[in-house]
Amino acid sequence: MSKEKEITRKFSKQITVASLAAFFGIAGVGLLIGNQHTAQIVDALGPWVVAMLAIYMGIGHMDFRTSKGLPGFFSDILTLAFTRKKPESEGEKE
Repeated sequence: MSKEKEITRKFSKQITVASLAAFFGIAGVGLLIGNQHTAQIVDALGPWVVAMLAIYMGIGHMDFRTSKGLPGFFSDILTLAFTRKKPESEGEKE
């Protein structure tokens, strides 16, 4: 008896919320205690947090679509990029 587990993106959503909560928590604590370097810390960490979340969510989305047998965003883009009409030769036009 093999049971297929329904694939959800619950963990992906939880890790995204936790990462954002931690980032804003760091910023909030820094503001509450009056740390003068809070703006620099947020400025340095912000792009990394956003980039890592985008990468993680992108991979999760592709994995989710693959598990459902659906084409992913990148496969659609690659199909558009590499399939095109071949130009007609002079002899075929007539």
